[in-house]
Amino acid sequence: MIIDCSGSLPTAEFFLADVEAMRDSRYLQVFGPGCARWVGMDRGEANDLLEHNPTRFVDRIIELAVSNGRDQIAPYLQAVEEAGISRSVLHNFHERGQSGTDPVLPNDRIAEICGQHPGRFIGFAGADPTDGPAAVEEVRRAINNLGLEGIGLRPFRHRILASDPSYYPIYEEAQALGVPIWVHCSINYDQGASLEFGRPVHLDKVASDFPNLTLLAGHGGWPFAMEMIACAMRNPNVYIDISAVRHAHMPKTGSGWEPILHFGNSVLQDQIVIGLDWLQLGYRPSQLIDEIRQLPLREAVKAKWLGRNAARIFAAR
Repeated sequence: MIIDCSGSLPTAEFFLADVEAMRDSRYLQVFGPGCARWVGMDRGEANDLLEHNPTRFVDRIIELAVSNGRDQIAPYLQAVEEAGISRSVLHNFHERGQSGTDPVLPNDRIAEICGQHPGRFIGFAGADPTDGPAAVEEVRRAINNLGLEGIGLRPFRHRILASDPSYYPIYEEAQALGVPIWVHCSINYDQGASLEFGRPVHLDKVASDFPNLTLLAGHGGWPFAMEMIACAMRNPNVYIDISAVRHAHMPKTGSGWEPILHFGNSVLQDQIVIGLDWLQLGYRPSQLIDEIRQLPLREAVKAKWLGRNAARIFAAR
């Protein structure tokens, strides 16, 4: 069993919306080449546009996605089936940005997609702590009425720390409902947001205050690997989600992932899950799964990373 804990879809409301949001940000330099690979853009054209005309680069990705049919769910489903992926987490996030007017995707749409493909997706609802009590009501509705199975939060987008009290009503409700929360816990490439928003130490306080709440540390806590390890060791309700990274690079000296590999092969082997974010990386999921299978881990541990740990999380509901 393979469960991808950090997924998206190639459609206009997911992948293409993410590409559009990359305009004028460092995210375009980091993930733009991968997005270009997915839509079939010529490498030379991609490099030239990315360097000299980033705005046109984004427009070109969107054009090619539509003309090549890469904005459709069908090729996505074919790719995940070829990779042997049983289920994929489909994240939603409610973030209005600094303007307070950025559109959000209704959680109903996530539920609709999950209903159209039963058993394929694990829907995570978005919640915005700035909505106050309404955010808690939305969490309750998304889980109880829509059938979603978790919550997605990105503190750097909300511009508040994971340990900020404004998140606590959401944590409390998720704990009461018995659903996990995926929390971005890593580097961000938003020049207006401090790296402090992604430090695992802030998740440590949440895990301690809500010991019965399952927390997925999104993107594995990198580059704060030792802090992430300490957080997970102290809190058995914290899972390290290794995602948005080429797993083949993890064992390389100086990658910063070496401690995660070491402890994830031993004392933390039951607290690691994997995510692919393969649309943004631009590599087929089968290739990324093969890279995970080649990691210097015991075979029994690989099985836990690939799906058994995640299956335990979602079976708990």
